[in-house]
Amino acid sequence: MKTKKRLTYDQKRDRKTRGTETLGQYIPVYRWLISFIKIAKELEKKKYVIEHNKKKYPVKINRNCNMFQHIDLKLFPDSLKLLDSQKQLQGITYRIKLLETKYGLFRKLREHFILPEIKYLKDNQTVDRNKYDVVTIAVPKNKGKENILRELRKSLETQIETLSVKRKVVEIKENVPIRFVRDDALKRVFYTFLIKYFNPKISPVELYVQVRKRVFNETVDIKTTFGKKTSGYNYLDYDVQIKNCLRDVKWGKFLILNLCKGHFVEMKNLLK
Repeated sequence: MKTKKRLTYDQKRDRKTRGTETLGQYIPVYRWLISFIKIAKELEKKKYVIEHNKKKYPVKINRNCNMFQHIDLKLFPDSLKLLDSQKQLQGITYRIKLLETKYGLFRKLREHFILPEIKYLKDNQTVDRNKYDVVTIAVPKNKGKENILRELRKSLETQIETLSVKRKVVEIKENVPIRFVRDDALKRVFYTFLIKYFNPKISPVELYVQVRKRVFNETVDIKTTFGKKTSGYNYLDYDVQIKNCLRDVKWGKFLILNLCKGHFVEMKNLLK
């Protein structure tokens, strides 16, 4: 009896295809999308206001935009809270996993993340020619399977190359299009934002220390690294990394506000 070959972690992480279906992005990106939507929904319920450059932006999800016309916010459980003021970051990884393991959100929303597939047309059936190239093929009945597949491959390659030169460039997107981003960047921004959310008055140095511990599993000794003084820390080579943490807080704010408007991932600028 043949045993199914077990995929490595990296293979599972990067898997975008299943059968004839192809996801627009890698699976971990969609898991972070679900997590960000969950905290955006909780912030909206709390009537949370994000401040930036002395301006206030209430977190309000636009349910009429394309993204939330496809993603049903009712699927996100109110009983499970990621922004629990008592637990804070304690057990946050487990709670995030429950969104998939217990509530199956990725499985329920997966259909909206799939790119358009090849269609087999019946007699007189039409498609949108702006989105599809149509190739008509007649297959001889007296040829073997291997010969037919070999000829089909060569014929399709030739025809598709010819069509790709002639056709206008059209970007075909899934129902919920997402800009390319590394999932580790989303993880870093997610946790940096939460650390700042639960500790609004946290110092830049302490923010950096907690981010290194939570995201990178690294321990930074403040006294050894920054000196024994309680103020006027000597940032040395850590100055850039500390500034990056403050940048990630800002990116987290922008990401959530832009997500509420139906854009993911837009975090370097605040969209109008």
